[in-house]
Amino acid sequence: MREIEIGCHLKHENILPMHGFFFDKDRVYLILEYTPGGEIFGELKSQPRGYYSEGQAGNIAYQVCKAVQYCHKKDVIHRDIKPENLLRSD
Repeated sequence: MREIEIGCHLKHENILPMHGFFFDKDRVYLILEYTPGGEIFGELKSQPRGYYSEGQAGNIAYQVCKAVQYCHKKDVIHRDIKPENLLRSD
């Protein structure tokens, strides 16, 4: 529940907005902004050489750093930063 509460209060251009949640006896469902671009992992696998160019990688790293910096200012840490959890910003 604490993770959901934190997610609903984070407001940053590089963090996906969480609008709410609901649950049933088996699962918790998060209501998030729609992201048509999908995750970075899928795009990364489709790159001709299997990795991003230095410029692309630098841009992604910059955006992640801005989001992490914002979270740290709010005394929040993210313990699972990986391509599967990063979304494209078309």
